[in-house]
Amino acid sequence: MRSHADNARVLYGNTEKPKAAESPPVTGRSAAAQVLYRSGTSGGSLDTALSSAFGRLRAGITDNERLAQIDAQRLHVGKLLRERNVDPADAHKMLSIYTEHKLHKRSDEALAKRWEGPAGYEEVRREAGSDAEASARLASTDRVLAALKKVSPAFTRDLIESGASQHPEFIKTAAKVAAIPPVTK
Repeated sequence: MRSHADNARVLYGNTEKPKAAESPPVTGRSAAAQVLYRSGTSGGSLDTALSSAFGRLRAGITDNERLAQIDAQRLHVGKLLRERNVDPADAHKMLSIYTEHKLHKRSDEALAKRWEGPAGYEEVRREAGSDAEASARLASTDRVLAALKKVSPAFTRDLIESGASQHPEFIKTAAKVAAIPPVTK
């Protein structure tokens, strides 16, 4: 039985790569991310994450003042995400959690019950592996919220009041984002 390469030689003759198909290898994760997500000036997938989250929030609003506030929040949050060079997948995860909590409001009692139950702090502690690491993740989330508060106090207030900032996945992702140093120009 002939191999695939043998069959290809019979069918196509020369099986070497054409010179135009060769490109220099991309080394390093950040270089690959630049190629994949920042190929143009539009910001790549960060724009998709922002459009997805803020588009859903805009959908049911007819008040021009509230629409302007949402658009301003989107600009400020997008600027911060770009300055911190946040991975688009992380941005999408955090913004999706925020959007779900904003659109499907939970009572203060339900949020407190979730935090005290197995889906709250216990989930954060279990994923972190220890109380010390869980506390470090919470401190990282506080740093992310402080950075957000500087650019958009209303957005930060919404994150906290909606309960999105207490979601274990938000905390886990915020800890990852807090470790990213700001981009220096």
